[in-house]
Amino acid sequence: MKIPLISIFAILTVLPCMAREITLTPGSLGREIVSMQPASGDEVLSLKGTANVADLTALRNLPSGITTLDMSDLALKGGPSGKTDWFGQWEFEDGEIPSYMLLGKEVKNVILPFSVCKIGNGAFASSAIEDLKVPALRELGEAVFRDCRNLRSVDMGESSLTFLPDYSFSGCTNLEYIKLPHGITSVGGHAFENSGVVNVSLPGCQKLGEYAFAFTPRLTTVVLGADCKMGEGIFYRADSFQDSPVNMENTPDLYMYSSAGSKTLYVNTPQVGEGAYAHTNAEVIGITPNVKYIGNYSFSDMPELKKVDISGCDDIPETESNAFKGDITSDIILYVANGSRAVWEAHPVWGQFNISEEPSGVISIEMSDDEDIAVGLADNMIVIRSGNVISGVWIYSLDGRLLKSAGGDAYVISIPCPDGENPIIVKVEAGNVTKIVKLIK
Repeated sequence: MKIPLISIFAILTVLPCMAREITLTPGSLGREIVSMQPASGDEVLSLKGTANVADLTALRNLPSGITTLDMSDLALKGGPSGKTDWFGQWEFEDGEIPSYMLLGKEVKNVILPFSVCKIGNGAFASSAIEDLKVPALRELGEAVFRDCRNLRSVDMGESSLTFLPDYSFSGCTNLEYIKLPHGITSVGGHAFENSGVVNVSLPGCQKLGEYAFAFTPRLTTVVLGADCKMGEGIFYRADSFQDSPVNMENTPDLYMYSSAGSKTLYVNTPQVGEGAYAHTNAEVIGITPNVKYIGNYSFSDMPELKKVDISGCDDIPETESNAFKGDITSDIILYVANGSRAVWEAHPVWGQFNISEEPSGVISIEMSDDEDIAVGLADNMIVIRSGNVISGVWIYSLDGRLLKSAGGDAYVISIPCPDGENPIIVKVEAGNVTKIVKLIK
């Protein structure tokens, strides 16, 4: 008897994904895996009972076709690794995922038990994992998700992590969403390098390792703690990244080298490292009296640069000879304080600019050291920066009318100036500080 093709198709389309459930006793998974046959399609493997280190390391031998690993009802028992060490480690804690557990595996979905407290080096690296939530985590190894090119979202917001290690999400080119705990105070080098992240919030971060966000083509916003110490090349070639979100201790070498850069660049750190803003797109640079040293190539090869406002500086910062190399400085207006033209003209670097003592009309910054809130004007934008999260900004006319307001989890807020109002009153609340400033456009 012939079976109609349409009937065969109907049968195939209603077949569910294969599911397999194994209840473990410590040390039993290795035997189970040996007897498994490769799955013909997507298969769910559900593990229950109690697993020890030998069971978890046996997952390295999962047969092909298993795309979902459900460990939600699995107890993870610590103890010795066995007769030999596991990548140099002999002892494991309860709730610990061993290093390289799923390295390079086809598993797309992993559901971890709530008890997971520690994940070892490279545990999911180069795997096909797409989404993961880890609620109780307190320690993460290096390169845990390195080169997980299908990884789209990670939620660690409920964990107690304080350190995000080197290469954690390096190479995760499709990473769209990441939620990290606010308790993270330090991020290792290359942590997000060559990843797809767009927004990252780390308001408690005080130390950021070298090239942490390098080669991130979609990155637009990063929130960090005040006076964050940074390694070199933090935003190196971050194509869409425009501006620093924090009052840094110093601007490191290659800080935003060849990134998009904002049209108006505000520089407020004592030292500006070598190549820090080279090959960016700024049209205006505002340099405050806090700046004492400008390194070689700090502002080199900036083809859009038209104006530099250094009028607030009474003293000329130490400036290396190649700080503006590649720029046609004679076409760039340098705004200096009234009566100081001769001093700047005599300088071997700054004297090459088109020097003006006229008010720049470009950038005006008020900075209070005790309050750590800066309010200024830049290209018809009101720019507010703070070392604390800005909870609210309100803009009033002189007669008390509310013209605009803004706020939210950010250290930098830019608001278009209200039309037809001059001067204006700006009120800022950040942390426990309130500042009120009158701005004249």
